[in-house]
Amino acid sequence: MRFPSAWGQDAVGAVGVDDAHRLGVPVLAGDAVLPLGAVDPERVDGVPVRAQARRRGGAGGASLAQLRWVVALYESVVRRYPKSGYCDNALWQGANVALLAFDRFEQAADRRTAIRLLTHLRQGYPSSPLRGRAGEQLAGLNSNR
Repeated sequence: MRFPSAWGQDAVGAVGVDDAHRLGVPVLAGDAVLPLGAVDPERVDGVPVRAQARRRGGAGGASLAQLRWVVALYESVVRRYPKSGYCDNALWQGANVALLAFDRFEQAADRRTAIRLLTHLRQGYPSSPLRGRAGEQLAGLNSNR
């Protein structure tokens, strides 16, 4: 995954396609640049992102540290470029990776991270088309306490 050149290479670093595959993170467009808002944020090739990542799980799946690193990359986009049109998607993707980490490793910190990112999406980006989905996901997380 590379970030748009306008952001600069130092924005969040770059993650190669091979790195993403090794981490079990879905890659959308082979070696092409992957803008965060270019596709349906819940699906990759028509398959739900979390389901796809779960299938890649097993012994070869990403470690907890690697998943948290991916979440941190998404968060860094939002911190460095809060007015970018990609921020709501970065928050959505980061929250879903945090939920994947929670599903796999059952660490409460990852659930809290997902809630924080979804709440930030709803409060910080009120015109986002993802706002409704974030609310639904928050409601589901709050009902599963």
